[in-house]
Amino acid sequence: MLFVLLSMYIVSPSPSIMGRGVHPAAWGKGAMELTDAPAGLSRMEYPGLSGWVRSPAGSSTEFTLAGGMPVPGGKFSLGGLLSANSGFDQYTGVLGGSWVLTGDPIGFMEGLFGPSIVLGCAAGVTDSGTGADMLASGSAQFSLFPSFALGASSIWREGDSPYVALGFSHVFNRAFTLNAGLSQGDPEVGGVLKISRHLSVSAGTGGDAWHSGLVLEVWAARMDLAVVFKENQASGGAGLTWIVGW
Repeated sequence: MLFVLLSMYIVSPSPSIMGRGVHPAAWGKGAMELTDAPAGLSRMEYPGLSGWVRSPAGSSTEFTLAGGMPVPGGKFSLGGLLSANSGFDQYTGVLGGSWVLTGDPIGFMEGLFGPSIVLGCAAGVTDSGTGADMLASGSAQFSLFPSFALGASSIWREGDSPYVALGFSHVFNRAFTLNAGLSQGDPEVGGVLKISRHLSVSAGTGGDAWHSGLVLEVWAARMDLAVVFKENQASGGAGLTWIVGW
């Protein structure tokens, strides 16, 4: 089902989403997942800027720029995103934020601490070539125990019915993360394996689509590469993230 959503996403899905094959409701952790899991902004320890390009099968190339930062004080984070196709006749702009009600969501990502509760929301405008439409999303992430989290997201676009995604994420010994969930009622499952401090690989499936990804992290830079296969079609994505406060 996620492959179908890749062509229906309000914003061009990032290579982090494409590589995992699971909706980011539970595992989202930054501006790359802003539209679909705005609560994930709370997991940004430093300001960051991401850019990615996606080449969907049968469609024009899409370019996206996103950024986010924690607000001093530790309770709030802000983010923004701008996406357009190569013909510049389709675009999306989104602003969002997150609020940490309690706990340490960053510690969860390290497999160290819990619990935490975070809420997030985002809103913007999108034009698919037929006129501008309003869009909005809201999400929540609950880190119940060290390394275990639940997430829920609701995404709405003007003229369409909202859809809900549910997920959970579990970090095993900081080396392997299992992600699973439901998106529009269809199951998704995937995992991320940390090969070394610099290299991670991912894979997942949702419906009849197969997802694979690779992440290379060196100092303040992170590169994401992803490919999605369905039947005889393939869609690829590549992105680069710079952590400003590294």
